[in-house]
Amino acid sequence: MAVITYQCDVCNRIIDVPQNKKGLEVVQRCTITGGCRGKLSQIDVKVDHIRGNFPERVKDLTDFVKRKTLYDHTQSVKLSKWEVVHNLGVAPTIQVFVERPKDINLNEIDISVIDPNSLVELIETVPDSVEIVDGNRVTLNFSQPEKGVAQLIAKSTKPQDLQTQNVAVDEIQVVGLTNDSELTIATKNSDSIIRVGLTFKTPDGVFFEREYLVDNVSIKSAWVDFEQALISGTKYTIRSFDFIDNDPIFGSDIPNGSAMFVRGTSTDLTIGNPLTLLNRREVLGLLTNYPYQVQDKNREQYFDFQSVTIANVNSQTIFDEKDLLIEIKSLSSVFPSILRI
Repeated sequence: MAVITYQCDVCNRIIDVPQNKKGLEVVQRCTITGGCRGKLSQIDVKVDHIRGNFPERVKDLTDFVKRKTLYDHTQSVKLSKWEVVHNLGVAPTIQVFVERPKDINLNEIDISVIDPNSLVELIETVPDSVEIVDGNRVTLNFSQPEKGVAQLIAKSTKPQDLQTQNVAVDEIQVVGLTNDSELTIATKNSDSIIRVGLTFKTPDGVFFEREYLVDNVSIKSAWVDFEQALISGTKYTIRSFDFIDNDPIFGSDIPNGSAMFVRGTSTDLTIGNPLTLLNRREVLGLLTNYPYQVQDKNREQYFDFQSVTIANVNSQTIFDEKDLLIEIKSLSSVFPSILRI
C-alpha cells in the first residue's frame, strides 16, 4: 500500500495519508489544522510506504480533531419527557421516530410465537416542544408517553477538542423483569406464604407503597414447574404474583418511568405492619426470554433486589406500561445454571 502526501493551500502544512485502495482519492478541506479553510492537494505518492505520518507541530496552530456529528438516542421506556445527552457540543438538528402498532389482524396470527417488535413500526413525528438545555443536552416533550428513537445531527462542523467532552453513551439497556405484570421471585424464606412490600418512586419524586401476600408460582409464570431451586449452592423457594393486580393507581398516580424497589419481606401477614429489610441474595428476581413460555426460562442470570434501595432507585428497575424493566448491567450471572430441586 502506498502513502499519499497532501499539502494545504492555506496553512501550507503537509500530511501523509494511506492510499484509499477501494475508492478515489478525493481533494478535500484541510484536516491538518483546526479551523483552517484551505484545501488539500496531492503532491507526492510514496509507493514503498504503508503507514501515514502525523504533520509536524507548528507554533500557534491547533491540530484538527475530527468531531462527533451524529448521535442516536433510543428511548426504551414510554415517557412524555425524553432526556437526551448527546455531547455533540452544539444545538443539533433532531428527527424523532415513535413506535406505532402495525395494521395487522391479530386474529390471523399466533401472538405467542410472534416477536412483539414485529408488531410495531417507527413513524416520524414532531415533539410538542424541544428544550435546548446546553450544548450537550436536549429535552424532548410529548403530549403523551412515547418510546422510539431520536436522531441528532450536529449543525456545525467547527472542530473542537473532544478531550474536554464526555463521550456520548448509549441509552440504558433494559430487559423485562416481568411478563404481563407477573413478577417471579426466589426467596430464601421457605414459609408457605410471605408478605412482600414494593415501593414505587414517580419521576416527580413521589413515593407509593404496595404490599402483596405471595405463596406459590402462578401458571402465568414461565417458572410454574419450579417449586424450589438451587442457585449458587443455596436453596430457594419460587413464588410469583401480579404486581398490578387491577390496581388503578398504576398508569395514573404511578406513571410510566417510575422506579421500583423491594422495601422488605415478612412472615407477619398483616398488611401495614413493619417489614424486614433485605439481606444480600435473600430475594432474587427471575427472568424469562421471549416468547415467555416454560422452556424460555433464563437460568443463567438473576436480579438481586437487595442491590436497589431508596438511595439508588432512580433507574435500575423501571415501570413501563404493565411491566417492570431492569437494567442489563444490574443482572448477576450464575454458574452452574439455576437447577430445579
